[in-house]
Amino acid sequence: MRNLFYPPFGEWLHGDLSQIEMRGGAAETGDVVLTKEFREGVDRHEKTRLLVDQLANWKTVEKFNPQMGNPGHQRTAAKVVNFNVLFTDEPSTIEHSLHKNGIFGIGASILKPLYDEIHRTYNNVSFFKFLYVPYIVLYNKYITNYVKRRRRFHDVTFLTDERALKGRAFLDEIMPISFKEGIVSQPGKPIIPGVGPTSSCVLPVFDKDYKLNDLRKLFSRETRKCFMEAWNFLIQGPYSGDIPKLAVSCAARKWAKEGIKAVPLFTLYDSVECACDPAHRERAVLEGTPYFLTPPLHLLTDEEPAWRRVPFNIEWSVGPNWGDQQKLKI
Repeated sequence: MRNLFYPPFGEWLHGDLSQIEMRGGAAETGDVVLTKEFREGVDRHEKTRLLVDQLANWKTVEKFNPQMGNPGHQRTAAKVVNFNVLFTDEPSTIEHSLHKNGIFGIGASILKPLYDEIHRTYNNVSFFKFLYVPYIVLYNKYITNYVKRRRRFHDVTFLTDERALKGRAFLDEIMPISFKEGIVSQPGKPIIPGVGPTSSCVLPVFDKDYKLNDLRKLFSRETRKCFMEAWNFLIQGPYSGDIPKLAVSCAARKWAKEGIKAVPLFTLYDSVECACDPAHRERAVLEGTPYFLTPPLHLLTDEEPAWRRVPFNIEWSVGPNWGDQQKLKI
């Protein structure tokens, strides 16, 4: 379908903000392991691909789905897994997403230990996702993201039902530990970018007393859906919405000022789509890239940019249309 879309002039220039949601998750939660991996240039999708091989062996998966013998398809499966691990609260959702993408052979027996293992590895992300964000939503009935946008939950009755109140009582016991250690801000205040768990703190998410599955049982599906909406709003709103739009707007102004024949067409999640004169391609990439690596977020917020702890990355590709492109080497 994307092959049907052609630029208004020149060639199609595509910019992929590599794994920006995961980078946003690392930045907002201060996750030490995930931040370290991005700083060292670790490929998260490749790491998950190898983890699946360790848990199930791709050869076994290939018996159910022959295309899974292709490393490219394995990487696609790893991308779907990573995205859903970050933005959902149960493994069954991952299996459904894999099927929607035509990927079969990776079932619950693989996804459950994979899901739990990834959350154990990135403990700070798990803390914010399963404890801190629910705590803020239950107390405030809203959540505020990095660029000061607010998502309200005032009309949600099941945040105050009997089951939710029991879950809140459990969080009331756990969260003071975090406040005492100075991990997070007190309820009533929005999440403060840059104030997250530190490497010296042992977070009470995956200790010997309870497991991730037990945390999921605390609240009803409807209540947990609200928590995931809040978590997604916290990460996806700024990092796959506002930041790409801001960066490409600044790049477009630079291109116009320098007389470079390149214009943005639209943004879609973690990608920016542009039209570019082939003769101006190299200049457009060189002049535009800095705005994506260090977006001028002072135009959106006066908070200290949380992403400074986590490097951003953009990969460019070019072609005659939206679907047929070759990667550019910068």
